[in-house]
Amino acid sequence: MEETTPSTEPDGTEKREVATCPFCQTGVFETDESESCGECRTLYHADCWKENDGCAIYGCTNSAETIKWSDNQIPVSYWGKETKACPSCSQEIVSSALRCKHCGTVFKSAKPTDSDEFGSDRSYEKRKKELKRKATFVFVANAIPILSVLGLLVGGIWTLKNRALIRKLPSINRTLCYLGLTVGVAQIFLIAALAFLYTLTNSGN
Repeated sequence: MEETTPSTEPDGTEKREVATCPFCQTGVFETDESESCGECRTLYHADCWKENDGCAIYGCTNSAETIKWSDNQIPVSYWGKETKACPSCSQEIVSSALRCKHCGTVFKSAKPTDSDEFGSDRSYEKRKKELKRKATFVFVANAIPILSVLGLLVGGIWTLKNRALIRKLPSINRTLCYLGLTVGVAQIFLIAALAFLYTLTNSGN
């Protein structure tokens, strides 16, 4: 082992560094409690040897056992379960599965869903373009004063029937739909108010 330059303690006494601990990368001095590897004879601080549970030199037969990532990985689970029911065929599959091995159904995420939610998602994906187009139509129909009554009636019924799917739309399309209905209501109140004022002003004639 290579000896290094002695260091001096605060009280003036010298202590000699006899090795560099490969675990903590600091010096091992003659006065330190140390441990030597039985195979490669590398010197460690005693507590470093204990903490590493063996030699830190790569290739040494006395080195600590390496834990593989696959051995230490925690299986993906939801709600404390490692399996889930396929919402399409109800067969049990692993929680992390994105595709059912029984029926071949592909999922958007590994999060478990019930059959109703899964059916709603499938319906939305099939009708997404149609829903976006009709949400825009509801806004346009209610924004035009002459169409506001019809737009509010038809748009309101359509929105109520499809409210679960409308909630899945991107925020801009969803906002257009609700904003259109709000504008339609406001215009009807405005028309009614103007009609009332007109009746009052002409009632004396």
